[in-house]
Amino acid sequence: MNEKKLISRLSKYIGSDYLFLTPSGTDAIIKSLRILNLPSEAGVIVPSFCCRALVDAVTKSGLKPVFCDVSFNNYNISVADMEKVLTEKTAVVIVVHLFGQPAPIDEIIDYARRKSIFVIEDAAQAFGGVYNNGDKLGTLGDIGIFSFGYEKIIDAGGGGAILTNKHDFAVELKKEVTGYKDKKEWMERLDFLMDSIEDNLSTRRENALLYKKHLNTDFVIHPEYSDGVGTFFRYSCVLNHNCRPKLLMGLKEDGELVTALYSQPLHANHDNHDGNFQNTDFLAQRVINMFVRSPYTDEYIIKITDKIKRILEKIHA
Repeated sequence: MNEKKLISRLSKYIGSDYLFLTPSGTDAIIKSLRILNLPSEAGVIVPSFCCRALVDAVTKSGLKPVFCDVSFNNYNISVADMEKVLTEKTAVVIVVHLFGQPAPIDEIIDYARRKSIFVIEDAAQAFGGVYNNGDKLGTLGDIGIFSFGYEKIIDAGGGGAILTNKHDFAVELKKEVTGYKDKKEWMERLDFLMDSIEDNLSTRRENALLYKKHLNTDFVIHPEYSDGVGTFFRYSCVLNHNCRPKLLMGLKEDGELVTALYSQPLHANHDNHDGNFQNTDFLAQRVINMFVRSPYTDEYIIKITDKIKRILEKIHA
């Protein structure tokens, strides 16, 4: 596998000046934080409703995670959420495009620049997604990261990437990735899967819209996603009543798998916060996630949404 050709291919597709391959998305975050040369205990704003690997990367970098609530409508952070937790030690915000859908990154970048805060875009679940101005997710902040691990938009079995349009950051990142050799297997798979990336994204978008169409019940609150942008890691929505354990058990007994990602908010495991996490706590108890990748078919989606509606109706009868 020619690594330089793959990097060139990815950079051209994403629209970034510089791109570097890493062992994982988590490693990409660690390396990104390292090249910023921040003082020990500098604050890094992270959404409390997301993958635990994010906060692990921050703490492994010797920095302090500052937990932030998220929007009820699209599960991502906003400027209003950031303002509530900003301190004089805040140096970075990691903006997660959760489940593949864009956070309001342009507003966040404007705010961060006024406060002299670095912006890292975590697009681990959003490869190929775009923002409403047409730019690919991951290219708008100071640094962006991707993951090609299990169940990501491209599941290459491992690997990640860091991208930036800033030359000085690229110089430092090149030093960080030098010597990493264990790439061949997932690089080959990544290159192969890039051939079908647009079909992959189209299937995910079409399947997500089918879930939204057929899961037409008052027991479910659908997110305010923009259908033409972003992508779909999974289709996620919120139960109107706190009955998720019963629903998941009913589906499991029927041989169906629906997940409940991030049911343990990150702030719940840490004492270093004093904020209100009303939306995060609500979402953590009620979000359900449904698979949208191929080979999940129209017939399957209609079948499982009918099952979900029947189980919910039985629970609330």
